[in-house]
Amino acid sequence: MSDALRTKDLLGEKNRNILGVVLNRISRKDQIRGDHVSLFMELPIIGMIRDDKRVRKSIESKNPVVLNYPKSEVSTDFRRVAYSLLDREPNLTPALWDRLRGFFRL
Repeated sequence: MSDALRTKDLLGEKNRNILGVVLNRISRKDQIRGDHVSLFMELPIIGMIRDDKRVRKSIESKNPVVLNYPKSEVSTDFRRVAYSLLDREPNLTPALWDRLRGFFRL
């Protein structure tokens, strides 16, 4: 969090427009809540990217996770952020496996 605050201050000194914050590697166990971060940073939350082992696998294969696992929840998270930055409504439906994982909390 301190790195994000320093980055915000540095960009402010350079008169750069900051659109908001993207929370990265969020898990169900995280105590960080978006509204708390937004208040602390005094910036809106653009999106949240969940922690997912598929991201590491995609990095190792040198391919974006949205191409390697296009229907995964984490890919959906990235698409939501992209749509938010474009100021468009996403048309996203999670894959069956991800819906089942969410239902059974796997």
